[in-house]
Amino acid sequence: MGKNRKYIAKIFHSLFGVVFVFAGVLLFGTSTKAAGDVTRYRTAYLQNCCPGIQVVAHAYLVGNDNVANYWKTIAVDKVPVNTKIQGKTIDPQYFPQDNIENLKQLYSSVQGYQNFTWISGAYLENEGSKLQVVAYDKNYIIYWSNGYRSFTESPVMCKQYLLMASHPPGFYRLPRSVVWLDCGRTENVVPTGETIKKEGTGRVTSSFIGISPIPGTADSGDVYKVKVNTELNVVSTVKLPSRTSDTTDTYYKISFNGKNDVNYMTRNRPGYYYVKSKYINLYRADMKTPSNLVDYQVNYPVTYANQKRDINVQAAANSSSEVLGYLQNEAQVQVYEKESNASWAAIYFNSQKAYVPAKYLKKVVKPVVQKPKNVPKNFRIKTIKNNQYVLKWDKSSGCKDYQIIYCKNSFGSLTSKKNVLYKNNHYKKNTITVKKSYLKKRTCIYIALAANYENGTSKKIWLDVYVPGKPRALKKKHLQISSKKIKIKQYPDYVMKIQYSTKKSFKKAKTVSNKGRLVRAIKKLKRNTTYYIRYCSNTVVDTDAGQKSVYGQWSKTLKVRTKG
Repeated sequence: MGKNRKYIAKIFHSLFGVVFVFAGVLLFGTSTKAAGDVTRYRTAYLQNCCPGIQVVAHAYLVGNDNVANYWKTIAVDKVPVNTKIQGKTIDPQYFPQDNIENLKQLYSSVQGYQNFTWISGAYLENEGSKLQVVAYDKNYIIYWSNGYRSFTESPVMCKQYLLMASHPPGFYRLPRSVVWLDCGRTENVVPTGETIKKEGTGRVTSSFIGISPIPGTADSGDVYKVKVNTELNVVSTVKLPSRTSDTTDTYYKISFNGKNDVNYMTRNRPGYYYVKSKYINLYRADMKTPSNLVDYQVNYPVTYANQKRDINVQAAANSSSEVLGYLQNEAQVQVYEKESNASWAAIYFNSQKAYVPAKYLKKVVKPVVQKPKNVPKNFRIKTIKNNQYVLKWDKSSGCKDYQIIYCKNSFGSLTSKKNVLYKNNHYKKNTITVKKSYLKKRTCIYIALAANYENGTSKKIWLDVYVPGKPRALKKKHLQISSKKIKIKQYPDYVMKIQYSTKKSFKKAKTVSNKGRLVRAIKKLKRNTTYYIRYCSNTVVDTDAGQKSVYGQWSKTLKVRTKG
């Protein structure tokens, strides 16, 4: 099995996660002993399990739409027991027949079991996987998988598709319609040192075009498919006849290398392959493309629905002229607008003038690409005033005003009341003071800033402001109390500022600090008097005015009494 499927499954597992864990005690009670077999879900390799069986090709799982959507899965078929592979008899354990039944048993043994809809195949495989093929014909491929387990040491109750990705090592089967097949480059390899020619660029005009290892229909089928409007390097503009009798199509020779996340059909150098010339709009390298062309694309009538109908490209403006090629839906062509009319559009096709019925074409409206708007620059801390952050930024030329947002989480929604603490969409100045009340119950807030222009708003830039959290409680054992003085003999935390008062509300409280150093004592107290004491820590931040201290939240209040 391809490494990417394991990787994706792990991502899904972490994102959508375990709902109920089966490891002795569950969220909803205890589990009974598993009825199924957990030990079969292991990793094993072909050369160790079935010596002598060779990988003859690699397959790329794309689904019926020829697009590898990594979040989609396909039900894999079982291989019938007693099937011979490469003429050899295989140990039956490597033809798993009851994987889904076994998973049902394992799953039903977990309390909280839900009655899922189970597939009838062997397991679920992610599109985009690269598979080790050991046999193939026109209908199916048989491939070896090393096995996969979506749970840890014990089964878990998780998302159904993730559970059904689990399977033991063995041979499995898929229809040819959902895979591409690469048997390796032999005659297709570009010799070392050979310069790859480029006689033209071919633009694909069909919904998808197959890339074949030979000019014709190969036994292995197409090795790859690329979608409409893809541009290919045409090595030779000579149209080659088919080598196989099943088709009269002609082919262009191209150089090609795959592009995907699992290294399917990707090698150090491109290889030589072939595509049907009737679905290629050839721009010859030795001919200059006219400058008076306008981009159009094929727009199927609603009555065509999703059918892949061919629209003839004619040599002249009539349906009885020579057919030069074919267009399918969304194929882009370049039109001579001044030489077209309501019936026929004159287009540039195969480096010459050609014609298609005008009713099938629609002008391509290119989106207006606006220049990126300048974000505010040099967003910074100007100073600390009254233990509040004063922020500043350079004025943005041409902007009307600014958008500024305080939020609890920079990854959260900037419109949610649960996340946004303050928002001003039309702030006029280029400096702002962050009131200490926003940091009263939290240690950090995130501030987003953007510039507003006549034609929109710039991207946001971020700055976070921080205060220390509530420090550890001050206790009597930390203090040495006398009649007029309280000395700190043991520091529970950084005591950077102390506040004391004879009232619990701290009304008319006095504050003691020591110019950025630890406070060591409270002096000039009254004898035999009850005091309420609390302290806070600080953090030092760089500002335009130099390094400044920001004091954090107050500790719990301690009640003490001086000696008589």
